[in-house]
Amino acid sequence: MKKAILISICLILIIFIIVLCLILANTKKEEERIQDTKNLNEDISQEDTNNIEAEEIKKEDEEIDNGDEDMKKINLNINGQNFTATLYDNLAVEELLEKLPLTITMSELNGNEKYYYFSDSFTTNTQNIGNINEGDIMLYGNNCLVIFYDSFSTSYSYTKIGHIDNPENLKSVFGNSSVDITIEK
Repeated sequence: MKKAILISICLILIIFIIVLCLILANTKKEEERIQDTKNLNEDISQEDTNNIEAEEIKKEDEEIDNGDEDMKKINLNINGQNFTATLYDNLAVEELLEKLPLTITMSELNGNEKYYYFSDSFTTNTQNIGNINEGDIMLYGNNCLVIFYDSFSTSYSYTKIGHIDNPENLKSVFGNSSVDITIEK
């Protein structure tokens, strides 16, 4: 009789341990599912944010590409050659236009851009651009005007100012040293 009771207690303990293991395994699987769901939601949220930013950048680019009559234009004289640029509609552009006309000496950097630091700051709307195109005009930080004469990808963030409409021979006009540029409305 004692042997039967002992066997029954052992069987109950074994069943209890098996049930406990199953419960713990299901709990762990549920925690993994919850974490996977959280990760998926974060990925979707980041993807939505990236898509919205990409759509806004595309919209700005399309506004320039469409040649809208309301878009502001400036003239740039670089080493005696004239270029026109179409500007974006933002506060930094408005602030830049208030400074025109002006002549600045832009310095060389990295064999792909010219830059000039203003003494005062502009209102910024920085965004990770991803790709720079030849002729892009950007603001780096809050006071550094940059004109790119080569196309490349970047992880830096800029405020878009505009784009030179006819950048075909911009690289040869800029040369490989500092250059004086006159910017007018």
